[in-house]
This record gives sequence, C-alpha cells and structure tokens, in this order.
Amino acid sequence: PPHFQAEDGIRDALVGLVGSEMCIRDSRQTAVAPEAYEEYLRGLYLMAIRSRKTLEEASAAFERALAIEPAYAEAMAQLAMTYGLLSERNYGNLNDADSIAFGKQWSARALDLAPHLAESHAAVGHATWRAGEILEAEQQFQRALDINPNYAMVIHWLSMLKRRNLGKHEEAFALTQRARRLDPIAVPIINIYIQMLIGRGKFEQAQGEIMRLESLSPTAHHRMRAQLVSLNGQWAEGTFAYLDALKIDGNQRSAQRSFVRQLFRMDLDQETDAFGSSISMIYLYRVGRGQEAVDTTEAAYRAAPDSVYAQQAFARALALNGELQRARPLLDDLFEKSSGHIALLSPHFFSLRDALILFHARAAAGDENGAEEVLEAMDAEITRVRSAGITVTREARSVDYSEGIRHYLGGEPEVGLPLIERAIRDGYTLDVHIPYLQSLMHDPRVQPIRLLFEEIQTRERRKLLERVCNDNPYRDIWQPAEATCAEIR
Repeated sequence: PPHFQAEDGIRDALVGLVGSEMCIRDSRQTAVAPEAYEEYLRGLYLMAIRSRKTLEEASAAFERALAIEPAYAEAMAQLAMTYGLLSERNYGNLNDADSIAFGKQWSARALDLAPHLAESHAAVGHATWRAGEILEAEQQFQRALDINPNYAMVIHWLSMLKRRNLGKHEEAFALTQRARRLDPIAVPIINIYIQMLIGRGKFEQAQGEIMRLESLSPTAHHRMRAQLVSLNGQWAEGTFAYLDALKIDGNQRSAQRSFVRQLFRMDLDQETDAFGSSISMIYLYRVGRGQEAVDTTEAAYRAAPDSVYAQQAFARALALNGELQRARPLLDDLFEKSSGHIALLSPHFFSLRDALILFHARAAAGDENGAEEVLEAMDAEITRVRSAGITVTREARSVDYSEGIRHYLGGEPEVGLPLIERAIRDGYTLDVHIPYLQSLMHDPRVQPIRLLFEEIQTRERRKLLERVCNDNPYRDIWQPAEATCAEIR
C-alpha cells in the first residue's frame, strides 16, 4: 500500500476506497456497513506495516469494525492474526497467554460464522501454529489456499511452517518464491526470501532484493543488509547496518534485538544495559542473575502453559542455571510435539540449542537410547538441509557447526572438530559461556578453535569501537562507556 504520511491521509484514502454507498459488499457478497468496512481496510493497511504501534492500531481498527458489525467474520479473522503477531518478539510484547487465548477465540468465531472464507482458516492456522499445533496449522493453511490459491501471506506462513517445523526446505523455498511473485511489496515475505537466498549462497540475488527493500521499508533494508555484510565474521559491519536501522526508528524491535546480540557476540555485555527489554537469558546468566531468568520465565510459562515458546524459554533458563533435570521433562514434551524434528537453522520451539540441552540431560541421567535419539534427529535434519543446498554459515546458524557438534557428541571428535573450526572461520559464534557445553569448551583439542574465535571477536570489537568511540555517528542511539572505549585508546 502507499505510505501515507498522516492519519488524515489514511482516512481519505480509505474513504475513497469505500465510497459513499450505504452498504458495501465484498468479493464474497457479505454485506457490511461502510463505516465498518472503512475500519477493516484501515486495519489491513496498518497490519501490513508490521510494527508494534501499527499492529496495536490495527487491532483497535478491527475492534471498531466489530463494534459496528458484530458478525463481521473477516474482521474477526484479521483481529485474531493481529493478536498473534503482537506476541512475536520482533513486533510486540503481548504475552503468550493473551495472544493464544484471543487468537483462538476470535479465529474460532470467524470459522464458525464463515467456514467458506480463506481468512477464517488462515486465522485458525496462525493461532494453532503459535500454540505449537503444527499439523493442525498446516491443514488450516492448506484449506485457506484451497479457497484462495493466491493468498500470499498464507503461502508465506505455510513456507515458514514447512521450513521451521517440518524440515521441508525445498518445498518451503518454492512456496516463498511463489509468495514473492504474488505480493512483491510484502516486506515480511521479502525478508524471509532474502534469508533463504543468503543461506543458499545466492548473494547477488539477495543483494538485489535488499536494494528493492530500500523504498519499501528503510529499516528492513538495513536489517537485511546487516545479514549479508556480516558474513565471514564481519560482525562489526553488520552492527553498523543495525545501527543504521535504529537511526531511522530507535524503537524497531527486530533491529534492537539484533544489535544487542551483536554486542554479546563481541563480548560487550556491559553495553547492553541500556537496552533492557532486549537483554537475554544468557546475559542474565553471565552477570550472575541466572535465578532471575528462571523466575521470570517460569512465571511466564505458568501464565501461558499452552505456549510452546514460554515452555522453551523456561527450559532454556533452567539449563543455563545448571538445572538440566528440571529442564528435561519440558524439552521431552517439546521434542514430542515437534514430532522429533529439530530446526537447526531457524527459529522454532525445538531448535539446536534445545537439542543440545536435551542430549546432555538424557546422557546425564543415563538414558543412552534417549541421547542417541536426539543425535539421530540431528542427522536427519543435517541431511535435509544439505540436500536443499543450504550451506552458508552465518553468525548463529551453521550446518557445519551443527554437524560438527553432532559428531563430537557422538564420539567422533576427529570428524566433528574440523567442521566446528570451519564454521568459526566462516563467522559462526561459539557459545563459550554455555554451561552445558563446558565439557567441549575445556577439551584441550578445542583450545585452538577457541583462540581462533577470540581473535575474530577481538578484531571485530576493535573495528566497532574505533568508529563509535571517535566522533560516533550513532551517538543518539548508542554511546559506549569510556571504560569500554579504553581498549582502543
């Protein structure tokens, strides 16, 4: 949609779309009052921008549409999906309990009123996906596409589900290409497409997509540029790109979180205090506040026991705090819910980190068969990833590292350690502070790899500080402390 500069611009544009009819009928012949339709269109526009502020405004618009037309199924469906997006860490901070409850409530009402609408099935699919009900979500997304084969956002979500939750990487890539053709200006679709291109080594094509983003979303342009320029251990360059995004919008959650992760990566933990909402569990553990992380995530999990992501966060906090056996039943359950699938290279409620925790928990309890089950699941996903041509190492995603750690844990260090070293040389971040990996970190054979990582870390930290400690162009976003800058004085 066009980028209107003011609320009046949005209103004028939407009024023009709605017209002066006393009653509007959409393409499915559902009669609605023009005022409700105007609010519905306003909500769609705001929802497409994908920021916390606009998503909150979109939910309010859909609610106003429903106040006028209480049986407006399309508005119910979009409201449900907006609630789901507001709980995603890159967009909002709606807690999982409310997100899941509201999402399921409104999507179920939409489906009950209008089972013939693609939006109704899309909303149910999105709500169940957020709750970790993967097969149900897949079926609902597919039903939406049976009704509307050109529903680009559902194609996008189905692609993400297949990639993250089912390991169907080639099918997911084809779906994303299709979504990109259908909606060439949808920023979330372009972002994922760029990530897929980078993972497959299609750098020129990725650069072209990044340049197209500049006019659609300058912040997304810089965030995606960061992912490309930070390859091969060029973390400082990636950090500058994230700061460029924050200069445009200092409250952009995705850029803020990524920037903070870059600070952790370069061992600048002390500089993250100013970004409180983005501080991670690993940070709390590293500064001796591991129990605080446990208490916070446990409270969130108790409030939203149906949330797989709240469950995952609690399990991870326990593991960081050295409580592997408390974490184990939570991760056993998530592993079962994922049907034994491990997402090695993308966000998922059972990813590489969770697999490593579960492996160590099972091994420590003497469950050799259970530990071997985790390694076999890692093998299966490694094979799928490599078969799809996804080989490029990034800061936090590497099939080389995944395969290397799998062989190391399986008793084949002579196979695993060269793969881990290659991943570090290509820019992967070694989790040297993670407690359940300390047996690896203290293995004398790993010490040259650790030294290599520390060399890269020091090099990139100094590159970063040399710019921001001297006539800092990003001072309005971040000014490092004098003690931090002392390293390069």
